[in-house]
Amino acid sequence: METLKEGVLQDPDNETLKEFMREIAEEIEQDNVIPQDHPERMRFQSLLDWMKKGGSDFGKLKLRYYSENYRGVHASQDIRNGETVLYVPLNQIITLEMAFKSPLGKLMYEKGLR
Repeated sequence: METLKEGVLQDPDNETLKEFMREIAEEIEQDNVIPQDHPERMRFQSLLDWMKKGGSDFGKLKLRYYSENYRGVHASQDIRNGETVLYVPLNQIITLEMAFKSPLGKLMYEKGLR
């Protein structure tokens, strides 16, 4: 954003730079819709910290909270053909078999929910 501001100062009639600034500002605003102390933001951060500590790589992605029942995963930058977008090591993957061994998973399995 700072670079764009500098560009507009250098070329105040450049509508492309101005439009790009508006788009970036809107994107930043959408990423910060919920306050820092919101429980959902804290859950996201807790998940992301756990994933990073465990060796996951998702630097090209960002999570976005829209509402209680609506969240999204978006590209945070251009992604080239063949690039790894998400890497999750095996020790961080919850398999179906693991899920069915959990207390809730056992109940779901017994009820025929698969």
